[in-house]
Amino acid sequence: MEASDILNAIHARLAEKWPDRTIYLDTCPAEVQRPSICLLVEKHDWSDANRSLIRQDLQLRLILYDAPDELNEGPWYRLTADFEQAIKLLLPVLQVDSRHLQFTCKALPRESDRAYAQINASWLDPRPTPEAGPETPAATTTQVRIEIKNH
Repeated sequence: MEASDILNAIHARLAEKWPDRTIYLDTCPAEVQRPSICLLVEKHDWSDANRSLIRQDLQLRLILYDAPDELNEGPWYRLTADFEQAIKLLLPVLQVDSRHLQFTCKALPRESDRAYAQINASWLDPRPTPEAGPETPAATTTQVRIEIKNH
């Protein structure tokens, strides 16, 4: 499972809720179309879990942009409601390929026209094996050396 698979699964869930909004994946241009959503990979770490598994930790940033009014500000209650709905969409288990991921979500400080959330996921994968190359031939002879010392 790749980070892009997770981004696509979250995108599908958000697009189902807000089909009229632009959702930017792994990018957030300086001038976004409003209202819109940006979903960015902030960190993707791999570490040893044990001899046969690796642990992947993914940290995402979700940014909700509200449509500004004539004063170039959006009503706080509309953005708050959208933000809460977005978090509720991500709390149930999300199926990605044959796996099921449970996210942890954390609200971050917001601005008047945008809200931020940090989304974390972790999972275990089999340790990658080296490419199959030519097999090392079996030994045909051995040599043993025995040394005996008297005390």
